[in-house]
Amino acid sequence: MEIKRITVLRVSGHGRQQEIVVQRGKKVVPNLIPKVQITIACNDAFEDITVDTIFCSA
Repeated sequence: MEIKRITVLRVSGHGRQQEIVVQRGKKVVPNLIPKVQITIACNDAFEDITVDTIFCSA
């Protein structure tokens, strides 16, 4: 399978992980953490193989 087009976005969010940053000697937990969002569009025929490939690679 070959990926012809893919969209990668820089996003901010929060979830289970907490990133602690030290600023001016104080620990700060930012509300939003930088993340990457990947959007892949495929035909219905390639849906299962695309999902399986992502799961095996992650």
